[in-house]
Amino acid sequence: MQAANNEGKPDLGKTVAQYMTEYVDALKDSNSLEWSTLLGYGTSLGYIAADMDDVPVTALTSSRVQRFVNALNKKGYSPSTVRKAYMLLNQGMKQAVRDGYLDKSPCERGYVRLPKKGYTRPNALDVEGRANLLRLLDNMEHTPTTIAAYIALYTGMRQGEIAGLRWRAVNLGKGVIHVSEAIAQSGEGGTYSKVYSSMRKSTPCYVDNRQFDSDHADLFT
Repeated sequence: MQAANNEGKPDLGKTVAQYMTEYVDALKDSNSLEWSTLLGYGTSLGYIAADMDDVPVTALTSSRVQRFVNALNKKGYSPSTVRKAYMLLNQGMKQAVRDGYLDKSPCERGYVRLPKKGYTRPNALDVEGRANLLRLLDNMEHTPTTIAAYIALYTGMRQGEIAGLRWRAVNLGKGVIHVSEAIAQSGEGGTYSKVYSSMRKSTPCYVDNRQFDSDHADLFT
C-alpha cells in the first residue's frame, strides 16, 4: 500500500492518522482478516488518530511513540488495550518503511517500553455455582439453549464453537467433541461459518450419562 503524489512518490506531508486510516482501510478491503480483528483495529485506530492527527509520518520518532503509549497509560486504559494500539501502529509503520516514508520504523520494541501485561482473574463459576447451574438445567426441557449450556459447562468450548457444532463432530462412544469450526459475526451484522485451518482441539464431553444420544441429533445441524 503506497499513497503517492502525482510523481509516484510518497506524500511526505501525510499524517500518521491519515496513513493509519488508509492502512486499516486497505486491510479491510483485502478481505484477509476476521471481522472481529478489524473491529479491534478500529478501536486502536481511534486512539492513534486522536493522538497523531498532526504528526507527519516522516516526523514520527520513537520518543513520540513512547509519549503515545504513556498517554494511554495515564488515561487508565488496560495494558492489553495499550499494547494492541501499539502493535497496530507498529504494523503500519513497518508498511510505511516499505512505502518509502521511513528508513526505519520508530516503533521497534528496543526503543519503546510497553506496560507490563496485566493479570485478569478468570470469571468462572465456582463449585457451588456449577452445581446450582446443573440443578437448574436438569429441571429444564432439553432445547438447543439448554444443550448449549451443558456443553459450555462440561467442555469449556467458546460460544461460537458451540453455535457451529455439528453432530458429526460429536463422538459419544469415545466421549469426545472435535472442534473444527465456529460461527462468527460479520461486519454487516450477520454470521458466517469459520472453519479452522487445523483442528483447534478435541475436548472430552461427559454427557453420556445425561441422555445426549442420537435422539437429540436434530439439535445439531
